[in-house]
Amino acid sequence: MSFQAKNLGFAYGLADATFELPATGLVAVVGPNGAGKSTLVSIMAGLKRPYSGSCLYTGKEVRDW
Repeated sequence: MSFQAKNLGFAYGLADATFELPATGLVAVVGPNGAGKSTLVSIMAGLKRPYSGSCLYTGKEVRDW
């Protein structure tokens, strides 16, 4: 599964992110305070809105889920 976020438009931390998620196993999101970890997870879950740019999960826009 792939995730791609481009030009999210937040004034803090996260701007662009692209990565592949394994089909099984655990995934850890690590980084310093203010890097955008919680924002990234919120976007992936479809909880963080509005944002500009595009956020794709397995090729489909997260806003459309």
